Amino acid sequence: MKEKIKIIYDISSIKDGIKNGSNRTGIYFCSYNILKTMLERKDIELAFYSKIIDRYDCEKAMFEIFGVVTVNWINYGKYLTIFSKIWTEIEKRRIFYKNNKKMFRNYWLRIVELMIEGVAKIYDSIHRYFYRINEYDFYFSPRQQAPKYILKNNKIIKVIVLHDTIAFMHPEYFPRMNNKYQKHWVKELVNSMNNDELFLANSYNTRTDFLALKKELNPNRIRVVYHACSNQFTPCVDKIRLSMIKQKYHIAQDKKYVFSLCTIEPRKNLIRIVKTFIEFIKKNQIKDLILILGGGTWDSFIKEFEYAIGEIEGFSEIVYRVGYIDDEDLPLLYSGAFFFVYTSQYEGFGVPPLEAMKCGCPVIASNNSSIPEVVDNAGILIEWSSDKQHIEAYEKYYFDEEYRRVQAQNGLIQSHNFSWEKTVENIINEMKKEW
Repeated sequence: MKEKIKIIYDISSIKDGIKNGSNRTGIYFCSYNILKTMLERKDIELAFYSKIIDRYDCEKAMFEIFGVVTVNWINYGKYLTIFSKIWTEIEKRRIFYKNNKKMFRNYWLRIVELMIEGVAKIYDSIHRYFYRINEYDFYFSPRQQAPKYILKNNKIIKVIVLHDTIAFMHPEYFPRMNNKYQKHWVKELVNSMNNDELFLANSYNTRTDFLALKKELNPNRIRVVYHACSNQFTPCVDKIRLSMIKQKYHIAQDKKYVFSLCTIEPRKNLIRIVKTFIEFIKKNQIKDLILILGGGTWDSFIKEFEYAIGEIEGFSEIVYRVGYIDDEDLPLLYSGAFFFVYTSQYEGFGVPPLEAMKCGCPVIASNNSSIPEVVDNAGILIEWSSDKQHIEAYEKYYFDEEYRRVQAQNGLIQSHNFSWEKTVENIINEMKKEW
């Protein structure tokens, strides 16, 4: 057995973490935490891959996030970073964005992108010829398919993480899925999946969904490795800190609050959560409880959302949007919440309920997709489309203090089944089976 496993890690999604914001998706945090854990292990030797146009941002992210000064690229060349920086500056300075005609703008942007990629790929292929790529055992990607020259290399075992099939199940939210001329990374991944690769699904539900999409795939080529959440999520009982976090996000000190954290998009079911919460408040004449919504927004949905909740009488006194929340503040907001609501229409894994449970916060979540695998019996699981079940769940936690306390404790126990150390250990074990 080799002393070290040599892995080429695709860090394309790491660039999303250069600054806080809604672009730091669940896939980013997955990529970040797996990489962070692998960097801490002594039995792994890493080299890195990214798309050429992402190279500059990835190098910057590796330094800012991990303190890595010298990135060990499998296709290194200083001019590749220069090409990438040119593209980054074009996007940042919004060159070609002055014309009001969208098609014209996209046309010229695409031409420039292709020119940069073309020149860079020629340079890339020359350097790759001299690089000893066959010294590595695995190519690992936490998101997308391997590049073609890796796919064609029979000596390297390809390992790809599978997150969800949302884009296929709900293409109405993803216009590119319906356009044969536009690329979408999930569509490209599914089209290219083959039995020579190893796929690691983040839940049994995700595994089932991908096998349904790719019926010719050998079921043994998709194995389940559960994901996790950061170790920063721990309960806080310090009343001063909990009071300060309420002050920071302008939450009334004399109110208890229910917390919901997600991007404001159709699939997250927020209109129903708001509507049923207000009905619950009015039905029971409750005066001491409010709903806090945290997270970014979809530009294409925010107007519809604001119009829908704006039509609900009294919403502004009961529901507060606090927007994007700093990472370090999340454990405190979970810890201080009366309970947490996450009744999404579909999830590949469902990290927010796990974060809440790790902080000792009782959970209400959907009984669909992968969420029951994460929450199990440690929360109230309901139909995402049922107004009645939402209201009953709110009432159960509000009026039964002992049940709420027990479920908080059950959530803590359940959350111990998930950690990034376990995730990476299971990834490595699945890799070793391929040798």
